Amino acid sequence: DSKSVVLLHQDGDADSFTHAKLSPDTLFPLASCTKAFTSAAIGALVDDEKLHWDDPVRKHLPTVRFTDPRIDDLMTLRDLLSHRSGLGPHDLLWYRASWPLDDVVRRIPDIPFSGQFRSMFQYSSVPVVLAGAAVVNRYGDPWPVLVQDKITKPLGLKSAVFTTTDAKKTKLLASGHNTSGVMKTWEMTEPNPAGSMYLNTNDVGKWLQFHLNNGKVDDKVIVSKKQLGETKTPATIIPMDDAVKAQNPLTKQMSYALGWVVYDYQGELIIAHGGLIDGFRVNMVLVPERDIAFAILNNLHQTRMNLALTNTLLDTLLDKPTRDWNLHFRKIEDVETKAKEAQRKKRNAERKADEPPSRPMTEYAVRFSDKLYGEAKVAAKGKSLELRFSSFVMQLEHWQGDTFRSIGPDFEDELVEFEVASNDVKALKFRELWFKK
Repeated sequence: DSKSVVLLHQDGDADSFTHAKLSPDTLFPLASCTKAFTSAAIGALVDDEKLHWDDPVRKHLPTVRFTDPRIDDLMTLRDLLSHRSGLGPHDLLWYRASWPLDDVVRRIPDIPFSGQFRSMFQYSSVPVVLAGAAVVNRYGDPWPVLVQDKITKPLGLKSAVFTTTDAKKTKLLASGHNTSGVMKTWEMTEPNPAGSMYLNTNDVGKWLQFHLNNGKVDDKVIVSKKQLGETKTPATIIPMDDAVKAQNPLTKQMSYALGWVVYDYQGELIIAHGGLIDGFRVNMVLVPERDIAFAILNNLHQTRMNLALTNTLLDTLLDKPTRDWNLHFRKIEDVETKAKEAQRKKRNAERKADEPPSRPMTEYAVRFSDKLYGEAKVAAKGKSLELRFSSFVMQLEHWQGDTFRSIGPDFEDELVEFEVASNDVKALKFRELWFKK
């Protein structure tokens, strides 16, 4: 039986500056919820016998190499999509990067393994970008064409676009906000299989129906039940550390599948995924054994409202004991805020502000480079410095010795350390990355 949408509701502003209201036609970025579209499209190709989940990546992208050559012939599409590749997050390889996604793929041979292959969960969008490149190389058309051919067109998702540039052309794109108002939009100009799709709420409903109907639309099979089921079959255990337990206090086990998180909630099977990008948070939830699905799309930066509302809806829809989830997540935020403030006070107390730079400001104005991340350029600006890396521009004020503090807007209040030896500025350390002169 075809499942129907029983509630489609919008509340608030699409843009608080213009006071444009949200509507069913308002476009939202799906961020990492895009990954499920990529895996569903791959499922359709598995149905077509074009490839298989356990194909080695090199079968479809022969030139790929890894820093550990033993893994070159072992890494599969399933490994990449389930975050068990051993490749760490490296978000700055793609997030607001000044280079194209093809460059991300070319840089993968330089990514060091930060985890054991197939033995641990490390959430990262970079492996999904690589999976997209491998599949596209096999399919012969760009990733948006693949998803359109296999998913969005058969489902009738007419609002689907794959870049911010195209989303803005519709004049229906919601604006992202923080607590101060409208945020500057990060414009994704290139389609990204790990996170660049946009949909309106009408079409999100159709996407959820497609999953509850096991890959069918009007009795027509778009992706087989078997292969769509593969996208929701646990492949990697997500450790229940203190942070995960705090967010999911009623969950005993959690795993990652292929574009979906699979977990238990008060004895119920839940399949879900979140998306987080500048000014927006999205949460999509399936309760397959109850034929229930819902999505929450919010245009407020890093809000946990989606998480609180998700659990409140699950309690209500599944007739479970309820609790104040808003209060629960507010307490988590309070704990995090206090911990950050304590860390900041400790750092400030240990600061040696009267320890001057070891070299004149002009000598810090150097071009640095990293094999994986490229150039980091420093310029002297009077008594301060300016650091340019990728698309980011950071103003640096002196902190102590050869350490400087970013005063924003990018990476505000973060420390940048210079290595000085033999009266020469040799390297720059930023976010645990070392750029050499």
